[in-house]
Amino acid sequence: MRVLGVHATASTLWLACADADGPVDLGKDYKVTLPTALESGAALERARDAIARLVRTHEIDRVWLLSAEYSKRFKYTYNELVDRITMETVVAFAAASRDIEFRRVARKTARNVLGIPDENKMSAHASKVVTRQDPHWGPDKRDLAAMTALAGLKEGGRDV
Repeated sequence: MRVLGVHATASTLWLACADADGPVDLGKDYKVTLPTALESGAALERARDAIARLVRTHEIDRVWLLSAEYSKRFKYTYNELVDRITMETVVAFAAASRDIEFRRVARKTARNVLGIPDENKMSAHASKVVTRQDPHWGPDKRDLAAMTALAGLKEGGRDV
């Protein structure tokens, strides 16, 4: 089982992969930046195809995407989230195009699977559960993608 963890920010999808042997090096495929003119059909198709190629190239079996953090402390407007949600949806379509399991997971779910307490931001616990992978390791970048990949692997019955 090979799981791709995805953490989206306003302009970037941060990616990490894990399998039974631990973290998988994605090479240069550790991020996907938001295409320009994302609202156009052609840009959406290019983004979907790029992610589908990445999933095929790295032999991904499952994609877990970490939902945005929401609490009284972290609030976003619709306009702040629309590009992120669009790209997250593109990831779902890319996984579906390859007939790969896709799941959008709440941070609470990932925390529970990994046994991480609710205090502090999720990224504050990264060093306790995943091995650092440069470049762009946290806070709130590839660290969260790696934690999500590990949670997706553990949820699948493969405790690493």
